[in-house]
Amino acid sequence: MTYQTATGTAGGSDFVSGSAGTVTIAAGQTSASIAIGITGDVLVEGSEAFGVVLTGVSGDPAIAIGAQGAATVTIVDNDSAPVAVVSI
Repeated sequence: MTYQTATGTAGGSDFVSGSAGTVTIAAGQTSASIAIGITGDVLVEGSEAFGVVLTGVSGDPAIAIGAQGAATVTIVDNDSAPVAVVSI
């Protein structure tokens, strides 16, 4: 099947925007993994999200994408605000 990313609250600079490709689910299996690059930064911006949409099943006509043909991926912010140190 094919997959495509969809921009959400995460912009194109937060992940490899426009990522698309194909993934094969082997006979007897019910899932497969895909890798989408996340771009690190130093901005304190909170968690952001983007989508992955599955389409284009090929092969056995009895196989179809179920009700969950899309997923939301959350990028958890791992940056923190700088701490000011004041000496008196």
